[in-house]
Amino acid sequence: MAFGLEHTPTAKENENRYLYNGKELQDEPFAGGVRLGWYDYGARFYDPQLGRFTTVDPHAENYYSWSPYHYAANNPLIIIDPNGRDWYTSIDGSAIMWRKGSEDIEGYKNIGANYTQNIDDHTTVTYTQNEATAMTFTGIEESNFVAQGTGTGCKIASDQMLANEGVNSNGERINIVNADVNGVATTANANATKGINAVDNALENGNPIEVGVDYKPIQVNNLAPPKGKGDGMTDHFIVVSSKTETLNNGQVTSKTYNFFDPRNSQFGTSPANTLKINNNKLTGAFLLGTTKEIPYTVTTVRRSR
Repeated sequence: MAFGLEHTPTAKENENRYLYNGKELQDEPFAGGVRLGWYDYGARFYDPQLGRFTTVDPHAENYYSWSPYHYAANNPLIIIDPNGRDWYTSIDGSAIMWRKGSEDIEGYKNIGANYTQNIDDHTTVTYTQNEATAMTFTGIEESNFVAQGTGTGCKIASDQMLANEGVNSNGERINIVNADVNGVATTANANATKGINAVDNALENGNPIEVGVDYKPIQVNNLAPPKGKGDGMTDHFIVVSSKTETLNNGQVTSKTYNFFDPRNSQFGTSPANTLKINNNKLTGAFLLGTTKEIPYTVTTVRRSR
């Protein structure tokens, strides 16, 4: 069993008792015939029925996002925890563990101070030594990027990127900023937190999300009623592709959002295309740090379906 349960739980005389992860199964009956069926890990006892240790991890303060009783980051198929403490990688790459210190371990090699673990197909955790320092949620891969072209505007290209990932932008439209008389984004409005949460929820579920941005000094295309049918602010559409949360003692201290910009096939998926939360607004830039930098303020969030 993945978490160490026996297929046949009744112990047999003289059988091998060093089973799951090579640890000894403690299955001698107590008074009344009760068998705990725990494994002796030295530092702690492990209960395979729960997939948890019976006492708190001595390094639990480094992993606030996990239960202090969890086993192997809840991924026992590729990770082992030989004594309830530290990390290494096996020579054949089939197992990962964390262990205090840098001493040689037979069958394992030290992988240095940093390690990135795949939690699922869209979530990774980066560790610096034994502390989780970042978590990244990815909604779309570069292979699904679409650039706009002649007859294909930014909205159509952004919609196609979402379609490539099996979602669309037909959900609720959430305007998250106010605008001045020229249609330039100013302050965050009452829906700003709702809109940012929608972006977070989409990415944490492995989906991209489409947003509109403002960057022109005056609105000329997406005019609000009665002159048009737009929101009076949005100049361009992009796809928020991923989110990286910086962690400190298990707490999120900052968030950085990457986006795919359909305006340019060469730089459309550049890691420099980023947004951050400033004064409850999502702001950033395309071609960040260059002479052609275009500053963006997110104006509207289009929930994915």
